Amino acid sequence: MIKTLISVIAVVLIIILQVSFLSAWPMPVRALNLFLAVIILLTNITNLKTALAWGFGGGLLLEIYTVGFFGLVTISIITTIFFINFLSQYFFTNRSFYSMIGLGLVGTAFYNLLFFVILWSIDFFSLNANTILFDLNYLSFVVWQILLNSLVIAIIFRIYQLVNNRWVLK
Repeated sequence: MIKTLISVIAVVLIIILQVSFLSAWPMPVRALNLFLAVIILLTNITNLKTALAWGFGGGLLLEIYTVGFFGLVTISIITTIFFINFLSQYFFTNRSFYSMIGLGLVGTAFYNLLFFVILWSIDFFSLNANTILFDLNYLSFVVWQILLNSLVIAIIFRIYQLVNNRWVLK
């Protein structure tokens, strides 16, 4: 019961930090998706059930602050969790520092690609004139998000390795 309560409080605090603090900074820092970085890390450190619970709860909280369609963030996060879990089980199996960075790069790119494809397909099939701009600003935002998420994953994973001596530093 206490573990669940701590998890709920942690999800809410990360969402509050992302929505209220990180989104107010200038461009490079604003691109950081802290919740996605924590979810990618949790998918590798804990089990799939915990990561899905965090992803679903945090995705629903992030939906409140998203101007897009309801469920888009949650579906993208949950699909990214399954994708990261698949990659970590079959390709990045050693849970090393470099595999965490690789999973951060691939996971953030997959999340953004999936988010864009779903949003574009909804816009395309609804026959609205609201086109999604895939311009240099959007591409710059995605590249910054991929780099910053990977950096945050690397920092948090290194701290986790130092605190928890289950894995040898490499």
